[in-house]
Amino acid sequence: MKNDYLRTEVKSLCSSCTACEKGCPAKAIRMVRDGEGFYYPEINKTKCINCGKCRKLCPHNNKKLLYSEPIQVYLAYNKNENDRINSSSGGIFGAMSDYILKENGAVVGVRFDENFMALYDIAETEEECFKFRYSKYVEAMDNDIYIKTKTILETGRKVLFTGTPCKIAGLLNYLEKDYENLYCADILCHGTNSPMILRRYLEEKEKSKNSKLKHFQFRSPKAPQGPVTIEYNYENGETELLTRFEDLFMGAFLKNIMLKRSCYECKIVLITVFPILHSVIFGAEKNFILTMTERKVFPV
Repeated sequence: MKNDYLRTEVKSLCSSCTACEKGCPAKAIRMVRDGEGFYYPEINKTKCINCGKCRKLCPHNNKKLLYSEPIQVYLAYNKNENDRINSSSGGIFGAMSDYILKENGAVVGVRFDENFMALYDIAETEEECFKFRYSKYVEAMDNDIYIKTKTILETGRKVLFTGTPCKIAGLLNYLEKDYENLYCADILCHGTNSPMILRRYLEEKEKSKNSKLKHFQFRSPKAPQGPVTIEYNYENGETELLTRFEDLFMGAFLKNIMLKRSCYECKIVLITVFPILHSVIFGAEKNFILTMTERKVFPV
């Protein structure tokens, strides 16, 4: 048996996908937030029946490969300019989610709640899907998303599941069987930051402006995407647009200062190949005939 977090409590061996927690037949596992703001599984030994299912479901032990290598790679962008503007990459998520919704399906993604905490959720309308757009850059709360996804899949409806590679790897293990109505789209992941650090950083921003934040997002459409622009709108009417060179949170993220420990030794993002991969490709306009408004493209 391989060493994993459940055996060793070595945090670099756990991506917190929650497959072990959600798949435990004895309900003996819960996710507990540590001092850095990340969630990790904790086993209640009095409830545990030692069946070993948690270790079987762990992507660290059991990586499910849909493909051993990409079948074909394309650079693509959405022809709808509004979709491109309101996206972090080329707007392909909007095209995919629109198709799934028209097929009476559901879309899984990550949104911010009213306190700017990221969480996985299910959308069944275009308005709900819009909240999944733009990058989040922090570990998202699970929100029982595996259970909710399986419930919809069992009805035969299509589901588009978008998320980090480790989250999708955990989903595929949790489901324990293939579903023809499941579509997975991951991202070329840089790593996830602590939501606790983001929350504290935003609180400091509010103190500095003596005003609550009304709106916040990474990769604002209000400025060119090349330098990555972060937007802060405050209740006092003030707006900040900061580049990655000016914003302390983005600077720390891009320097890999506050990632989850498993992100530094990720065993999933470069191994598991899912059908669709989201990633913005800067500089593509140098090799392809694209206008400046069309410069955001990503590989499929």
